[in-house]
Amino acid sequence: MKTYYLDHAATTPVDSQVLEVMWPYMHDHYGNASSIYRIGVENRKAINQARKTIADTLGALPEEIYFCSGGTEASNWAIKGYADTHPDLTEIITSTIEHHATLHACESLERKGHVLRKIDVDKDGFLDLKALEKAISKQTLMVTVIWGNNEIGTVQDIEAVSRICQKHDVALHVDAVQAVGQLPIDLTAVDIDLMTISAHKFYGPKGMGLLYIKKGTDVAPLIHGGRHEMNLRAGTECVAGIVGMAEALRRAVERQQAYHEHLSRLSTTFLAMARETFDDVRLNGPLPGRQRLPGLLSLSFRHIEGLQLAFALDRRGVFVSTGSACSADSLVPSHVLEAINVPELENLGTIRISFGHDNKTDDLPIILGHLQDALLELR
Repeated sequence: MKTYYLDHAATTPVDSQVLEVMWPYMHDHYGNASSIYRIGVENRKAINQARKTIADTLGALPEEIYFCSGGTEASNWAIKGYADTHPDLTEIITSTIEHHATLHACESLERKGHVLRKIDVDKDGFLDLKALEKAISKQTLMVTVIWGNNEIGTVQDIEAVSRICQKHDVALHVDAVQAVGQLPIDLTAVDIDLMTISAHKFYGPKGMGLLYIKKGTDVAPLIHGGRHEMNLRAGTECVAGIVGMAEALRRAVERQQAYHEHLSRLSTTFLAMARETFDDVRLNGPLPGRQRLPGLLSLSFRHIEGLQLAFALDRRGVFVSTGSACSADSLVPSHVLEAINVPELENLGTIRISFGHDNKTDDLPIILGHLQDALLELR
């Protein structure tokens, strides 16, 4: 059976050329980068070069790039680490459609006494900027916002959010996990204090991420131990993962425009086909275009359960999720769909389709046929 992987928002396969640059550091160049002898020093040089490559690609300084285990750690570190260095500021502002890594990190601080303010979004998932500005006070610690939503694809106006934060001298943390490789990111053009990135979302290795910390921003360590990562993140560095992430990021940014066009073509074509085929299909989030991640579709169908539909598609070799992969097996309605006030949500089943490099236009009619068969079986 031919299979069709349509869950690139959950993870992507490691690019073969990324694997090539990683392999020597998993086999031959195995030294601890903190060691003083040659095989350690050479790996330290590899880390330094990777840090510079990433910084140059993002428009940052090398000393603003801190490696960690992934997006979840980076967001927790940004939020909790910044809170630790600013104990006098006790209010956090976020949106109602954040990734759980952000929401749960904020809620952990709320349980310790912080005030958490969640700003509403409209029916397409766009942040209410007037409400955001109104919520800021002298006690505001930070604003934390997801750039490209992982469930419905909404792309927030980060430049506008940044201007509001600058106006009120409030720190801004941005979850850019889904944005990298699909949207242009230039930190010389937009003022962001903290930014989260995860390598496995753009054809890099799992277990590898980074936190961008703008120079002059004070953040306390989340993980304590040795003096790694400029004394801010303890733990022996994963040299292969760092080198792999740098190469994956370089390639993702280099191919970003072509990739964006490829994903846009697939998603707009499939959405048009689905609307012609199914009377009850609902697109969640904004219409395809500049304000939506190009390869992500959140589709709802009446009188069906999303999990059942995902399993029925799996039996046919089509791999999709029901929302965020971090909670894809949950029967609880998506907090994102609740936040955008999807009508009759209790009667809808939702799947998330997210395209990638290997998906082709010629595959779309076959995938649609499998979707038809799955819905007929369940109904």
